[in-house]
Amino acid sequence: MEAEVSPRVFLLDDGFQHAALKRDEDIVLVDALDPVGGGVFPLGRLREPMSALKRATAVIVTRTEEGMPTAGIEKLVRRFNSVAPIFRSRVRPESWVGLGGERHGVAEAPFQRVGAFCGLGNPAAFWKTLAEMEVELAFRESFADHHAYRAAELERLAQRARAEGAQALVTTEKDAMNLCDGAEAAVRPLKLYWLKAGIEIENEEELMRRIWPV
Repeated sequence: MEAEVSPRVFLLDDGFQHAALKRDEDIVLVDALDPVGGGVFPLGRLREPMSALKRATAVIVTRTEEGMPTAGIEKLVRRFNSVAPIFRSRVRPESWVGLGGERHGVAEAPFQRVGAFCGLGNPAAFWKTLAEMEVELAFRESFADHHAYRAAELERLAQRARAEGAQALVTTEKDAMNLCDGAEAAVRPLKLYWLKAGIEIENEEELMRRIWPV
């Protein structure tokens, strides 16, 4: 693949702790909703202690909102790294996508009341996004990170949704990738939609210059 496309940039997820990798930039994401992650794995979500921030060449504080104070998080970062630039990013919902491929703008959602589920490291992030979108929740249910959904689980979620007056089930794009074959049939007569979301980064041009220098 490398020989075919001749890439200029390799962008790796979860590469920070792999010391053998030669890299030009080490970009660390810090979750504004849970910056210390409960500690280092397995007690918390951090892969390394906060002191490892000293190796970062850039830091992105994620899941912020306009006007959201992040001075405390930035002060925490500066305890371990005084030079890396700090950027802020936020989630931008784009559309609802059905399992059959149909798309609906977030302002034209094909439902009013939903059952929500996800398997994320920090489910609170999805719940927060839904709340900001003013989506009416019949219930919300979280699973382990990277959970692979079985048909029986989806059937149970659909039954609960119908019992609690929901018109659909909703989840994240990441979770949609972990649905079993036949997921659409498992939730009938309800439909299941996943949220297509983008990321907006303040001072994005500066960050891109670091990753992709002209």
